[in-house]
Amino acid sequence: MKTTRRNALRGVVSAALSWAYCDGWPNVKAGPVSNTGWLRSVKIGLHQAGWAPRPWQELFAAARKLGYDGVELAPPWLEEKHDLTGVYRLLVESGTALAPACFVGGQEMRDPAAKEAYLSKARKYARWMKAHGGKYVIYSTVSGAGARRTEQERKTIAEAFSRIADVVLRQGCTPLYHNHYVKNPHESRNLLREDLQILDWARWRLCVDTGHLVLALTDPVAFMGDWAEKVSWMHCKDVTTADAAELQRSSVAWQDRFTPLGTGVIDFPKVLEPLARTDFPGWLVVEQDKSSNPYETSKTSLAYLRRVLGEQ
Repeated sequence: MKTTRRNALRGVVSAALSWAYCDGWPNVKAGPVSNTGWLRSVKIGLHQAGWAPRPWQELFAAARKLGYDGVELAPPWLEEKHDLTGVYRLLVESGTALAPACFVGGQEMRDPAAKEAYLSKARKYARWMKAHGGKYVIYSTVSGAGARRTEQERKTIAEAFSRIADVVLRQGCTPLYHNHYVKNPHESRNLLREDLQILDWARWRLCVDTGHLVLALTDPVAFMGDWAEKVSWMHCKDVTTADAAELQRSSVAWQDRFTPLGTGVIDFPKVLEPLARTDFPGWLVVEQDKSSNPYETSKTSLAYLRRVLGEQ
């Protein structure tokens, strides 16, 4: 009886949050997350996104100077123009740590002919991550070739996720699913819902991206209330608006919706509170996909996140 009542109450809360989302969120932020032992173990990382085409030394130097615990890299994109060994050497020489997760992506998973290519890629970067003290390999939402995924694409992608989990786990790492905006807000929301159903949660974990949740018309607070126990990593982004009609304006690029943490609509204290009640083992990674001044954006976001965590 207690379980039934708890689930019923949870449904009421979730429905209320969904209604609040559709009606627009009040721009009110709660106070710091409760000061528990969890806070002392949380690490804050800085993502490479938004720093190109600047020299990578600038990113590494900024992370060290500002006090980030480490830097998250996306090796497939780095290797398009750089030697990965050389980039890692620069990271070490700067005195900056490598965050124990790397972003891989995965759009090729919808192509059955790319099976060997994406499995080789998964093996390569899981090995690289493990060799450098890491433990997570991140894959993002994969869209269909057309406006929507076909049934065949859905099946192909589900099989690809399963194969990738086999390969990554065999290398001693854990695969993480990263929710990502694709094409438009409604399609992004639909794909997220599909993926949450097709993934094997006995083998996969979540890398939640707060900004991309908003772009997919999904309330981060409600989402975390439902999925916190599966979260092992978080990309922290804030967004300028949560208005569904505004988010669908084609004249504004989705990257332009992001804003430094604490200056948008996301209530990070409430988003992070569920993690304080779980054994969250991962990092909170500040990621700004596009910024005219990434150093100042990173500085502002770190200061805000530390306030939320009660460190200031």
